[in-house]
Amino acid sequence: DWRDQAALLDILQSRVATEEAAEQVLAHFASEPDAQRFVARAILRRTVDVRLSAAVGRVLYGGRVDWQKVDREVLDAKPADRVKKLREAMLQAPGDPNGDFRLVRALARSGERAEALGYGRRLRDRGLMTPSLARELGDVLAEANETAEAQRTYSEIVEFDGDNAASRQVLGDVFLRHGWYGEAYRQYKTLTELDGKRADGWLRLAASAAGSGRIDEALRIERQVSTGEGTPGSDDPRYWARLWSGARLGQLWVAPPAGTDKAAISRKLKELSLFSGPGTLSLVVWEDLEARLTLGAADPKQEQLVGEAIDAGSTGLVSLLTGGDAWKQGAWALSWKSEPRRAVKATLVVIDWDGKAFAVQVKKVELRPEDVKVAL
Repeated sequence: DWRDQAALLDILQSRVATEEAAEQVLAHFASEPDAQRFVARAILRRTVDVRLSAAVGRVLYGGRVDWQKVDREVLDAKPADRVKKLREAMLQAPGDPNGDFRLVRALARSGERAEALGYGRRLRDRGLMTPSLARELGDVLAEANETAEAQRTYSEIVEFDGDNAASRQVLGDVFLRHGWYGEAYRQYKTLTELDGKRADGWLRLAASAAGSGRIDEALRIERQVSTGEGTPGSDDPRYWARLWSGARLGQLWVAPPAGTDKAAISRKLKELSLFSGPGTLSLVVWEDLEARLTLGAADPKQEQLVGEAIDAGSTGLVSLLTGGDAWKQGAWALSWKSEPRRAVKATLVVIDWDGKAFAVQVKKVELRPEDVKVAL
């Protein structure tokens, strides 16, 4: 009967982890539309892999809508026409979740928050919630200051695949960018338990601990990462961990907690061995890990950097190590490396080492979607 078939299909879909597997399984059930829809919906409601979701969409909707093209057309349209244009595209593929979460986003951005909430909730009540839709609906709820419901909605990202490390990371990243550090810590803790060899998971855990005020725990975690396994180079997580510790200690140096010995902070900075001689280390850190930012010259004609640049953007950090007075004499800016979705608040930490003592400056900046770059 259908109950037995549904149980078998649920086991089958749980093993689908690649685009090819999704296409083969769904193609197999092409003669059984109910079974095909069941499998497709189960895959979509658990996966955070955009490629896997796209593969499901290709089989079910035959690529009737080029959603990337639609995104460009909606962006180019007048604000008043964007929702209408998106609805027209959705008519070509009714039920496609790629259109659903885009509509929730478009409605929210056009100021129709109540309609966005209503549409998202109706889809959720019909069992059509997907991780992408959960993120968009959660964003609308968070902007409406309905924090508790927003957190419950976001948590549906992991509801159907709680043992998936990627899902835990996505949910932790969402909580982190909202400043919900305790909730982010729990997700990252589970992430490290599921996959303890991923250094970026441990660095995320450190970030959430620091956000909760547990700087000592964050530094301890980063010390463990810095002494762990890795390959020398610009993408060495051991070096990233030391840079993160440098950024935290730099901020403590500027605004030390009551009773903190500034000399002790200087000693810890020196122990990180971030300098091989006099120089300036500039670090930019942020908490919205969906965003990718880059640190470079303010003048686009002088993009050639003088120094050593490190891109640890997957953990929310970029840095530039310069010698002499290159940093002080230059004009620098923070710009987008990824497609901007929302404003990102970042912190610039400039650590200067003259061979004898440290001097630190901290500056808060914000890069908005309409900005090409922001001066540092």
